[in-house]
Amino acid sequence: MDEGSRVDILKMYPEKKFCTKCRENKLRNEYYDHPGTADGKSSFCKACMITANNANRAKNKANGSYRNYNQIRDAKKEFFILNAF
Repeated sequence: MDEGSRVDILKMYPEKKFCTKCRENKLRNEYYDHPGTADGKSSFCKACMITANNANRAKNKANGSYRNYNQIRDAKKEFFILNAF
């Protein structure tokens, strides 16, 4: 698809966009902004992005690559308190 036809499609349907994840046409305000794309919106709708992020987070938590930020923060505090003076 060349640049001219993409612009023509945006002119024809300015309020709708096709989600490549759930394969539905949705309003453009149901997409996050993404400056790297031609139309300035992400290719997944907000609902699909949230679902994908939650699934990724759960997968990372299950295989141990998810950090326990509270534990790390507490360890740093303790280190600095013990080594301050």
